[in-house]
Amino acid sequence: MRKLLFITSSFPYYPGEQFIETEISFLAESFDSVYVVPLGGDETRPRPVPSNVYVIDDVREFRKRNKRNPLSRLMALGKTRRALREEIVARKNILLTRPKAFIKLFLTASGAGQIAPLIENIILRYKPSAIYSYWLSIGAVAAYLATQNLGSSVPVISRCHGYDLYEERHTPRYCPLQRFLVSHIDAVLPVSDNGRKYLGQKYQGTIKGDLKTFRLGVARGHRATLSHDGILRIVSCSFLNPVKRVHLIMEALKLLSFPISWTHIGDGPLRKTLEEKKTSLVKEHENIQVHFAGSLPNCKVLEFYESNPVDLFINVSSSEGIPVSIMEATSRGIPVIATNVGGTSEIVNETIGSGFLLPENVTPRDIAERLNTFYNLPQKSKEEMRDAAFRAWKNVFNAEKNYREFCRYLLSLIIPDADQA
Repeated sequence: MRKLLFITSSFPYYPGEQFIETEISFLAESFDSVYVVPLGGDETRPRPVPSNVYVIDDVREFRKRNKRNPLSRLMALGKTRRALREEIVARKNILLTRPKAFIKLFLTASGAGQIAPLIENIILRYKPSAIYSYWLSIGAVAAYLATQNLGSSVPVISRCHGYDLYEERHTPRYCPLQRFLVSHIDAVLPVSDNGRKYLGQKYQGTIKGDLKTFRLGVARGHRATLSHDGILRIVSCSFLNPVKRVHLIMEALKLLSFPISWTHIGDGPLRKTLEEKKTSLVKEHENIQVHFAGSLPNCKVLEFYESNPVDLFINVSSSEGIPVSIMEATSRGIPVIATNVGGTSEIVNETIGSGFLLPENVTPRDIAERLNTFYNLPQKSKEEMRDAAFRAWKNVFNAEKNYREFCRYLLSLIIPDADQA
């Protein structure tokens, strides 16, 4: 029996991790049973999963009660003594000079120590053939600690994306126990070549297992249509937080005189502020329409692209792994304008014509100039860009191809007849 223990942040509960909605069906096809262990998630009804996928709520329920319990956290540090010692020695320069980094280390180490015994019990109960963490963070740490305490040979694998990968996205610039993980678990699998190179250079000589790129993917669907009424229709899709810099899109629109309709998909802490700015923007500029669609399920985002004209997708983040939102747009033949950060250039490529890259420190004028350039392209050139965007998805980010390859890799790590507990 091939059984997978899959540790997520919240999936199948909300919020976030919409991308697993596609991946989970491939995991379910490849394994006899998949046991999903969410670390959190809200109280809404969970998303549907295949019939051989079982949701284990032990950790989620425990963390609701004990996550902020200081005594529980202090006691849990005993489970992470080795990890803490290694981390302090290896990262002493930042830990001894940045108190906030030390606090982050304490919270991650104690949090992992709290849930490691629960992961141990789940391993004993279900005897998985492999353990897969969606994030290179607390879940991966707890899984490794659990296997070590049990003396188990079950391989521990972790993807890594953006926030759990690039230390530059944090203040201070530090991802707790990242070095410990790459030097101990069986495989670290970034979703972009940029991420693989970043880790390879940062931890050269200390990486224990495989360091390979395994991209995410989007399923095939109907291509979006191009506008034909003189209005430029653009879409952005992201969480509304400072990293995404959605306010720059608003500032750029002010510099344009032609008709433009912008839809943003996604919610977040900055929505109220942006809604207020939207009111004054459309009042002062009659050529601009703005619609905030809020958070939509993954399938509804794709449905929007298939049923509405969309000319261009835009992303102006200051940091990314490799945005699934861009993959989704290109899968429907929508060209992209995006900042050249993280692995974005692996899908937005001016050479092949799938879109335009913007500088990392982009200004509203930079954005406006690219929007103006696209708007004034001949219809034939716009159609060629749409074909190039679709090919970029088909060749590199096709879910069928990528997730099947990823599942084959997971299966290749299983040790036949290994002592799994």
